[in-house]
Amino acid sequence: MSLTHHTNAVVTNPTPSCTRSTAPLSSLSLRQLCQLPHAAVQPQQRMAVMRAMRAVLTDPSTLLSTADARKVAALAHYLCDWPLLQMMLDRGLWQPVVAEQVMPAIQLGQFDRALGTVTQALATGNTSDQLQALSQALVPLLRQLPCPVAALQQDAIRLTPLQFHHVADFIWQYADPAISRLCNLPMFPSAEHWLTWLYLCQQEPARHLFAVMHAEYGFIGSVSLQVFDGIGFFYYWLGADFQGQGYGPAAVDVLMQLGRQYLGMQCCYAKVFDYNLISNKAIRKLGFQHLTLRALPPAEAEVFYYLGSKQSLADHHRCLGLLLQQMNSGIDLAELPPQ
Repeated sequence: MSLTHHTNAVVTNPTPSCTRSTAPLSSLSLRQLCQLPHAAVQPQQRMAVMRAMRAVLTDPSTLLSTADARKVAALAHYLCDWPLLQMMLDRGLWQPVVAEQVMPAIQLGQFDRALGTVTQALATGNTSDQLQALSQALVPLLRQLPCPVAALQQDAIRLTPLQFHHVADFIWQYADPAISRLCNLPMFPSAEHWLTWLYLCQQEPARHLFAVMHAEYGFIGSVSLQVFDGIGFFYYWLGADFQGQGYGPAAVDVLMQLGRQYLGMQCCYAKVFDYNLISNKAIRKLGFQHLTLRALPPAEAEVFYYLGSKQSLADHHRCLGLLLQQMNSGIDLAELPPQ
C-alpha cells in the first residue's frame, strides 16, 4: 500500500461499478464486497465498507462459502480491519496458517495472545522456522512495554507502542490533510518517509509514542508523551471517523495515568494552534489549564496548556521554556511583562 495513494483526501478514482447505486456503502451485499476492487476504496469510504462487512458476517441468513470467506478476509486485510479478522478467526470463518492467524493480534498490540497461539502451535509439533522466529520476536515486544498491559486499556480504547508494522494502519487514518496541518505533524510523501520518521522518534529516550486501538475498529490514531525530569509534554490525533466520540479523552487519560504511575511524570504541558478551535475546547475538557504565555514568531499561533499542581506564571515560563528546548521544538517564549 502506497502512502502517497492514501494522503489525497479528494476522490480522484471513479466509483467502482459494484457500488454505483443509491444504497450506501455500508449496505453492500456479500457479493458486492467480494467483487469490490480493493484499491478503489478511498479513506473516507473505508469505515462504511468495514460496517458492511460486519453487517454481512453477523447476519444469520448469510451463507458464507470458503471462497467468499477468503475474499472478505483479503478485503479486511487490505483495510487493516484486524478486529474483523479476529472475529472471523474466533467463529471459524477464516482458517489461515498460524503465522497469518497471529497477525491481527500483533497489529492490535495483543502480543500475549499472539505468543500463546504460536506457543501452542509449537507444542503440537509445528516447529517451522517462521514460527520459531515469531516466538523469538514476540517475547521482546512484551518485555518492552512500559507498564502492565492492563494499564494501557480503558473501555474500548487500548494503547500499544507504535511500531513499523503499523505503517498501513497509520496511512488510512492520516489521510486527512487537516491532521498534519492542525497538529503540526509532518507530511509523509511515502511509506519510507514515515518509517524513517518513526525510527528517529524511537531513538529519543524521553519519547513514548503509541498507537490508539479501538476494540471494534483497530487503529484510530496516535498519542505521544515526552517526559523530562518529571515534566511531560503530550499530543494526540485521531482519524476523522473517530473524532468527537470520547475516544481521544479516553486515550489521553490512559496516557496521563501511564506517565504518572510509570514514567515519573509530575505535571504535563501541551500546545495547540489558536485556530484549532476543536482541540482547544477538547484540551480544556481534559482538565488542562490555559496559560497566558506567548511564543515568539514564527510560532505566535501556539497556545499553551498545563495539567498539574498550581504554579506561578514565572515558574511556567521557566519550566515550559526549558521543556521546549529539551524537545528541540524550535519555539521560544516571549518574555513576561514586568510585574
